[in-house]
Amino acid sequence: MKNNKILKTSIIFLFLGVSSLCLLQYFLFNDIKNKTKETSSLENVLFEHDDLRSYAISTQKNLDSIKDDQKKVNDFFVIKDGDVAFLEDLESLARNKGLSVEVQSLAIEEVEGLKPNGLTSLRIRVKVIGRWNSLYTFISQIENMPFKVTIERVNLIRGGTPSDSAATPTASTWEGNLEIRVLKYI
Repeated sequence: MKNNKILKTSIIFLFLGVSSLCLLQYFLFNDIKNKTKETSSLENVLFEHDDLRSYAISTQKNLDSIKDDQKKVNDFFVIKDGDVAFLEDLESLARNKGLSVEVQSLAIEEVEGLKPNGLTSLRIRVKVIGRWNSLYTFISQIENMPFKVTIERVNLIRGGTPSDSAATPTASTWEGNLEIRVLKYI
């Protein structure tokens, strides 16, 4: 009987020991599971953060790369108060080619569809007098100006009289009447 009692006590202690070990193992695995979830969650947050950082860097590079294009587009139009500067550039261009130049008219005209975009049209009538090759080069340079310039009408007459002299027309003198339209910001 004593052996039986020792056996029962041993079985109870063994059962309690195994139960304690199982309970300890349960808490240990539960803790490992929770830490794995936390680690996974933090890893996902880091990946999202890394993706956002990569996106931000990519967006900044795109913005930096379009700054030059944006400047080109903005320079494509005459600025809001840039009418006088544009006319001075036009006159300077003509004088640099040895032409006498006279701006005959300047008008701001609304063009359908441009106003909602903050744009309008500047119509300029210019009279230039000089040698044929200078006149031809001047017209070419107008077309190549860094603005949205359209030459709508050109009238060339051989033998024009220079406005800055009392000289009579010669065969090598030409008069050009140009109508130019350029887009400008309102």
